[in-house]
Amino acid sequence: MASVLTTPLAKLRRFAQSWQAPTYYPDGPPYYPEDMIVFVTERCNMRCHHCMFIERVSHPGGDFPREWIVAMAKSIPPLRSWNLTGGEPFLRADLPDLLADIETHNRPRKLQINTNALQTEKILPMVESMLERLRTTVLLQVSIDGVGQTHEDMRNLPGCFPRVERTLQELVRLRDARPDRLELVGACVLSERNYREVDEIIAYIFDKMRVVPTFDFVRGSGFSVWNLPEHLQVHEDPPYYKLPPKEALPEVYEKIRAFNRRMGCAADYYIAHLKHQIEMYLTEKPTIPCISAGRSYAVVYSDGQVAACEFTRPFAHLRDYDGDLYRLWNSPEAEARRREITQCYCTHACFLTTSMEKSRRARLRLLRDL
Repeated sequence: MASVLTTPLAKLRRFAQSWQAPTYYPDGPPYYPEDMIVFVTERCNMRCHHCMFIERVSHPGGDFPREWIVAMAKSIPPLRSWNLTGGEPFLRADLPDLLADIETHNRPRKLQINTNALQTEKILPMVESMLERLRTTVLLQVSIDGVGQTHEDMRNLPGCFPRVERTLQELVRLRDARPDRLELVGACVLSERNYREVDEIIAYIFDKMRVVPTFDFVRGSGFSVWNLPEHLQVHEDPPYYKLPPKEALPEVYEKIRAFNRRMGCAADYYIAHLKHQIEMYLTEKPTIPCISAGRSYAVVYSDGQVAACEFTRPFAHLRDYDGDLYRLWNSPEAEARRREITQCYCTHACFLTTSMEKSRRARLRLLRDL
């Protein structure tokens, strides 16, 4: 398929980005986040069967205060990425303002928004506003967990797929007009419901919709993290759909890797993290140490609580530091939490991938996979 996704230059850029050396090794204080997940709201217009945060979105609290966005952005060095999630971020009417605040006060390399793409009439005007106001590249991660009925089953919302498809079509139109400013990925969560449909999902997202698909396995605190002290554990699991059968995982990986070759690279971090995840699920042993959670990666919840990762309990609150995340990140509480999580390991793609980027062993393993 000839498109902006598969030109020789696009393939070369993707390969180079995958192999660029990390800019920050979090091997000692002072620490600062390089990437951050911010739950800007717990409100959501879906109740997905595979969501580990189903209790939060079913009983949402208040939205993340805009003034704390500004305070955090001012307090830390420019980040590589701000990942705004929820809930459904586009339920916030002031979402473009939040991104503008981040750009003004932090100048990150990338702004990411995770969306279920349900409400075209709300999402499109906001994205158009972002493209008019921002210089920073915006990455929209659109959830596509299957084609037609499969997506609707996983999202627990009959009739939602045509609405999501319409939103994605409009976003592709905006992307094609401004490929330097807007990036799109179709994010698919693999579970026992859809793992047999990988080829069909790829054909739909990539060949029909002209969007790069990404894949991750459904996760939950009860089956995706190991060796975490009991007093640090959260107890959040998806209500219905769990992992595919373990014996099916290698075949799923090979199908996605075959697609990766079509994209111009036999191995990169986006495919290699799946291999690490599968190995951990099959052996329940770590493949590499986690060196990003609580060090180069931060999680901030909509009520202002801060955690080292999504599998551990929060250890501090922004209000106690006047929104100064740098000071919080180098506090005694943060240092104590870092000492407590040196032996745990998990399959969370954000923390696994960034740890792989900073691990020489993982980089050599990736080179062998080429």
